[in-house]
Amino acid sequence: DGDVPTTVYLGGYYEDVYQKTDAGWRFEERRSFGARTGPASGPATDAGTQPAPPANLSSPQLPAEQPRATLAAVERSAIHQLVARYSYAMDDATENGDRLARLFLPDGVLVVPDATVAGRAALAGFARERRTRMATLVTNVFLEGDGDRATGRVYVLEVRGDDPDGVGTLSTGGLFLDRYQRTAEGWRFARRAFTRSRLPATR
Repeated sequence: DGDVPTTVYLGGYYEDVYQKTDAGWRFEERRSFGARTGPASGPATDAGTQPAPPANLSSPQLPAEQPRATLAAVERSAIHQLVARYSYAMDDATENGDRLARLFLPDGVLVVPDATVAGRAALAGFARERRTRMATLVTNVFLEGDGDRATGRVYVLEVRGDDPDGVGTLSTGGLFLDRYQRTAEGWRFARRAFTRSRLPATR
């Protein structure tokens, strides 16, 4: 954020065992392994040996889990598709920005740190202005809702390719807070707000 560099810590993978309960699926066991950085030799390195990320990385916290109505699998799949289509439409401003605009309700709103964009005409213009060599990567889609409305939390990273040598640069990262609504044309964004992750200054 600002002049503070963003650090991407070495990744890895999880090996999970799940169990179905009366309250839904739960972890029975989760094991974390660090990524290999050299030739594959010996067992995978436990992620506990990797540098820990800053403890005070701030991000809105999930509320305490409570029993609630859930979305049907077909609706979850449709919203996942909507989330993915946003990234492609934003990255290349397809159809002069109109494809992005159609992912929102006619009076849908997009909130970013430097602007609040409302309505499809404004959304199409925003996509055209932001057109650049960029890849918007989303993950950890967390959905709640039932019926014709739902909410979502989605992690996002933006990688820009403006470097003349073609080297991708991590531009920003954060969280999308979404509200979705089902329409006759399918699920659409009623509101999407981007919250930038804020990392502590390093010394």
